[in-house]
Amino acid sequence: MFELDLLQSMESWQWPADASTQLASIIRDTSLSTEDRLLAAELAGPIERMDDALAEVLLETVLDEETPSEIRGTAAIALGPILEYVEQELIDPFFEPDLPISEEVYHRILSTLQTVYEDESAPIETRRRALEAGVRATQDWHARAIADAFANEDISWKQTAVFCMRFRPGFEAEIEEALKSDDDEVHRQAVLAAGSQELSSAWFHVRSLAASENTEKWLRIAAIQAAADIRPESAEKILRELMDHSDEDIAITAENALLESGQFDMDDWDL
Repeated sequence: MFELDLLQSMESWQWPADASTQLASIIRDTSLSTEDRLLAAELAGPIERMDDALAEVLLETVLDEETPSEIRGTAAIALGPILEYVEQELIDPFFEPDLPISEEVYHRILSTLQTVYEDESAPIETRRRALEAGVRATQDWHARAIADAFANEDISWKQTAVFCMRFRPGFEAEIEEALKSDDDEVHRQAVLAAGSQELSSAWFHVRSLAASENTEKWLRIAAIQAAADIRPESAEKILRELMDHSDEDIAITAENALLESGQFDMDDWDL
């Protein structure tokens, strides 16, 4: 069988030319283990490897009631990046869009994800992932769906809602509320959402998480990213200090955040 482990160890642009075809075949093959099909779905997301054929297989998987919910949900998530990319290409009036998938398939993805989200008979995980993928391209139904998910007593729906707030403005009060959550994932997603929405009121909370050695690593990494988004100039000192951190993941996150914030210059490569 196609070596999925090998793909995991490579950048997607280094994959063999038939990678998309092979991934589609594995995702569709019900004789294979759930683990293999799940991994193939996880690997299907890079936009440079997406095409109509792979997108169609992912849509087929999302809709297939016989497929395990975790595979259906992962297939939905894999469609998120291409939605965001195509939307950005289509709204730019000055350039001819360069689309890895056709506009027909793009619109079918949007409608399918909405249909799956609204299907209350579908597994919760599949519906959640459909919403999480769908918000990567703006649709009118998203605001109500996010609000409903945030109000849901099921904590998994609240996690989904706060994740979606990273991509949809207008939920500043909800993000601030989520920053106080006792649920680790809600808190982490709120930090990332505060960064994506450049939420100034969250600055001191995010800054303290990024600077403290007592912050859990998974949360600190999110805070480092968010700090650079909220106040890049104010975050520069912290980020430069963290570039020398003994934990490689924290150091790399700080360097990348500094670079993306525009506070990084060529002389910094010599640090």
